[in-house]
Amino acid sequence: MTKLSSEELLRYSRQIILPDFGEKGQEKIKKAKILIVGLGGLGTFSSLLLAEIGVGYLRIVDRDIVESTNLHRTPLFSESDLDRAKVEVAADRLKILNPSITIDTHATHLGVNNIDTLLDGIDLVIDGLDNFETRRIINQACIQKKIPFIFCGVSARSGNLSVFNLRKSSPCFSCLYHNIDDDNLESCDITGIHPALLPIVTGIQIHEVLQIILKGESSLDSVLFFIDLNNMSFDKISIYKNEACTICSKTAVSDETIISDDYKPLKICGGNNFMLVPQSSVSFDIEKIKTQLVSQFQIKKAGTHSITVILPTNDLLTIFKGGNVLIRGCETVKQALETWKNLREAYIS
Repeated sequence: MTKLSSEELLRYSRQIILPDFGEKGQEKIKKAKILIVGLGGLGTFSSLLLAEIGVGYLRIVDRDIVESTNLHRTPLFSESDLDRAKVEVAADRLKILNPSITIDTHATHLGVNNIDTLLDGIDLVIDGLDNFETRRIINQACIQKKIPFIFCGVSARSGNLSVFNLRKSSPCFSCLYHNIDDDNLESCDITGIHPALLPIVTGIQIHEVLQIILKGESSLDSVLFFIDLNNMSFDKISIYKNEACTICSKTAVSDETIISDDYKPLKICGGNNFMLVPQSSVSFDIEKIKTQLVSQFQIKKAGTHSITVILPTNDLLTIFKGGNVLIRGCETVKQALETWKNLREAYIS
């Protein structure tokens, strides 16, 4: 067990004194390794709390950059961070808050080609996502690796939470959400997100993280918890393992996904924005790309995890270290794919 220093004993004294914590509990928290997927409103609040309570290792994953529409609900980002990779900004802020924490950053899209690597050595996965496709990928991998998945979703003034895969008999994400299609869901630029909702749901989410770390149990195991700010209601319903679930049931058949070299385009929240996701493992040397593009394009923002350039069409193109590409301003998927293909073939070796 990782021993606490005298400085840590003082820093965390107000929670060490709580029942079920104590020094041994704080040592468990320090030893924990947690993966946060998505650094929007949910992920930034969750990561902030985890850094404050003394979790020793955070692996943060996000495929996007900071935009002005994020600033009303993300406590780690400010105006000066616009167009920087979210993971880069978050790591800087969290290290200021807690210098002893280890932050492992991944500016990439989580998919079937990298999920095993991102889960390596992880004790818990925290959901900061806004789509069901990625959640299903995480859920299936967590079942195989026996890792609890703490789900959280928000829209407008309501949110819901649950803990999946805590025990062998626990339901998984797909037991409950097996037939929900992202294409039929309204995005946040349509529904909006009440900023006061986020600290409430993430506070509960992190409480359950602590319950699992300290006691190996959760109040939200086999429970779906609802929060509605419209009528200030908090409700719980029991959920059960679906014996016919194709992911976690005894008769589940492995579904192997075919990986190609192509980029998969995803329409994302906020106007004519497209995320191009590599369907095989890709990694870019951002500093090298900067030297290749600087004489041809205006560089709007460059960091260690991403670079954003202004195209002749005034569209913005951001290349991430983890391989994904964000294009803002294109009218169609075809235009976005062609823009990236032409730039890559002409300027990126």
